[in-house]
Amino acid sequence: MGGWTFNSDASAYTATVTVSLAFMQGGITVNGGSIAMLNDGGFIGFANSATAGAASFATQSGGATVFGMSAGTDTATAGSASFLNVKGGTTAFQAMTNAGTATFANRFGGQTVLVDSSSAANATITNSKGGLTLFLGSAMEASAAITNSFGGAVIFAESSNAGNATITNASFGGPFVGIPVGIAFLEGSAAGTATIVNNNGLTAFGSPGGPDTATADHAQITNNVGGGTQFNAFATAGFATITINSGGAVAFFDNSTGGLAQFITNGTGTVDFGSSLGPNSDGQISAGSIAGSGTYYIGSGNRLTVGGNGLSTEVSGVIADTTPCGCSPPGPGALAKTGSGTLTLSGINTYSGGTTFAGGQRHDAQALERLYLDACADGRWRSDARRRFRQRQHARRRDLRRRLAGRYREDGRGHADHDRGQWLYGHDDHRERHLCAIRRGQRRGVSGRHR
Repeated sequence: MGGWTFNSDASAYTATVTVSLAFMQGGITVNGGSIAMLNDGGFIGFANSATAGAASFATQSGGATVFGMSAGTDTATAGSASFLNVKGGTTAFQAMTNAGTATFANRFGGQTVLVDSSSAANATITNSKGGLTLFLGSAMEASAAITNSFGGAVIFAESSNAGNATITNASFGGPFVGIPVGIAFLEGSAAGTATIVNNNGLTAFGSPGGPDTATADHAQITNNVGGGTQFNAFATAGFATITINSGGAVAFFDNSTGGLAQFITNGTGTVDFGSSLGPNSDGQISAGSIAGSGTYYIGSGNRLTVGGNGLSTEVSGVIADTTPCGCSPPGPGALAKTGSGTLTLSGINTYSGGTTFAGGQRHDAQALERLYLDACADGRWRSDARRRFRQRQHARRRDLRRRLAGRYREDGRGHADHDRGQWLYGHDDHRERHLCAIRRGQRRGVSGRHR
């Protein structure tokens, strides 16, 4: 049919559909009164450019309310309608249709599904008590607002994208089998520039052990008490900004990596890289930058390379080898600094795999410190160390002096001191051509500037 129009003097109407009803043009226009439609196991369709107007729909018992035809060119819209999907009821968007500014409530097995190039537009969607919103194909969430609570979930799969959506996740786990999450990005999906807040809910990128390459893209993700973000398979944190507050957590598994994302831990927030082998299964894992007062676990045999996003950050918390829970095998983890920013480590760190500063060439800052500490005592050469040091220094002298001067401020007397004057003090005795370093502060509290 063409459409329904309710004039300004219309009454409140109800309609029940148990078989099928299709709006091919026009759709529903409500200028007065109201129309409440119950889809009880039937089919309601909106094709071409039809609109649901300001109608209200309740779809249940396996019924389907569908906008557009699969892989078509339809531009139908949900308008400003309201939709309740329960007991296996589905509202679906196909082709190039959109959810307009409509409101959706998915409960008790009800779902909203977007496929092809459809869009959630500026819709408001609530998933609770087993309700689900599913994005497939290249569907986009656009600027929709989604809330998960009490077992509700939203899943992105194939090449779908969260766009500029806002998702609040307090799901306490969702209905997706194998991943007890409120938000899942699977296969090649992306979080876009979405804002995601996890409150007692989990967001997962990739399925455990799968081939997924999902990405957090440029999303803003905040994990509060009981909230977490998990990266599985070959997923990456991309260029996201991920904040982990007290009681929140981020964990990496399989071959996932932090990409160039910015990680900020506050209070007791944690980030654990220990269960990932890195994209190439060689223990090489990256994070654009790390900061904050929480705890970072590198993982046994892993090397965590940070600084690729060029930000200057400070970690006042702890960087450790592995979690004390025994969730991953014990062993040393290493830290590598790259990029143009300054990394300041002002906490009491316990990782034992050493620190590397990468800049065209790489060297281990802790190994250099040990080398000099063996040869120096209170700024004076030990007689038994002079011979050993001279044997090793000839080939290294120029390179070591250049590297120290490149990462620590140097004055006219040949003194090289860290920006904050806390951790390493270098003295170049030009007359005897010796390079001596003595330690001030804690050994692993090394800050460096890559140039």
